[in-house]
Formats: sequence, C-alpha cells, structure tokens
Amino acid sequence: MPKHAQTPPSDPRWNVGLKYWLGRAVVPVFLIAITGASTAMQDGGHGLHRKRFGPDAYWHQVKQLVGAWDAIGTVRNPRDSDMRTDGLPLQRIEFHRDHNITITYASGEVERGVHRWRHSNVFMQLSWYDGAEDHPNRGQTPLVFEKHCLYIAWPPPKGGEGCVVFERAKD
Repeated sequence: MPKHAQTPPSDPRWNVGLKYWLGRAVVPVFLIAITGASTAMQDGGHGLHRKRFGPDAYWHQVKQLVGAWDAIGTVRNPRDSDMRTDGLPLQRIEFHRDHNITITYASGEVERGVHRWRHSNVFMQLSWYDGAEDHPNRGQTPLVFEKHCLYIAWPPPKGGEGCVVFERAKD
C-alpha cells in the first residue's frame, strides 16, 4: 500500500499551494482567450456570425426566401439607393422548398431544375448551373436580404456588374 494512502486529513500535504491558486486564476483567462480567438477566425468578423434568434435568424431567412420574387431593378450593390429599372435581365425567380429554382428571363424564357439554392448558417447562395459539372458559368452567387428586398449578384457566378433587386411577388 502506498505511503500517502494512509495520510490523515490534518497532514500539511493536503493543503493547496500556489500552483493550485495560479491554475484557478489562469483557466478562466485561457477560456476567454480561446473563445475570442475562435470568434476572430470566422469569415467576416463578428458581424456575420450565425444568428439564431430574432428577425435576422438564418431559419427566418430561409422561410422568407421560399416563393416567387419579381425583379424590380438593378443596383451596384445592396446598399446603393440609385436603382435602374430598365433592361432587367430577369423577370421572376421562384425558390422552391426542395432547393430548386425556376427562373423567368426578361425574354419570357423559363429555366427549371438547372439552378439550386443553398444555405449554410447565415450565408444563402444561388448555385448557378448546379447540375452541369462542365458548364463554364457554373458557380455560387450570394443571396442578400436588405429590408424587404432580395439582392442577387449579376451576372452569376461572377457578379461583377451589380445586383438584380427582387420584391416578393404579389400573386
């Protein structure tokens, strides 16, 4: 039997020392530092974290996305107030619950089952030509909600010219 197994509670070896108190002081500081570092590593910093509650919660946005949206104009970026309403490339876009998309171009041409939408935490994307592995325009385009409008970078997937602005369809 080891010697310390018989040590009575009054023995000074049971007293905690400086190492114990230093450990208790350092652990909370270490946990706060690790939490801060993991938050700082997220894409976009602190403003784009996954929102679980409130009107901007990711699941509210998914619920809000499903349905038909009519094109109302184009802007350079979602915060631009100078909207142009002529020469719209699209007429309507419909987001289905099964993640498929139906697009009606300004010409009246309709595409079904070619593109899909996805969501990952706070990021929602349009997967352009999702089923065509070798299509030259295949890629991801962000979907952005601002107030009551939906913004899609155009032309997908590059999005270099600006955004098409959509409003929820009235019918």
